[in-house]
Amino acid sequence: MGHVAESYINPYDPIVTLINFRILVKLLGFVNRIAEAICFRKRQYETF
Repeated sequence: MGHVAESYINPYDPIVTLINFRILVKLLGFVNRIAEAICFRKRQYETF
C-alpha cells in the first residue's frame, strides 16, 4: 500500500498528466485541421 500512497503524493504525476493532456489536445487540433482542409478541398472540387 506504500507505493500507492507515494504515487498519489508524487508531485510529478499531475505535471506529467498535464503535459500528456496538452500533447493530446495539440494532436486533436492538428487532426481536426487536416480533416477541415480535406473537406474544404472536396467542396471546392464539387463546385468547380
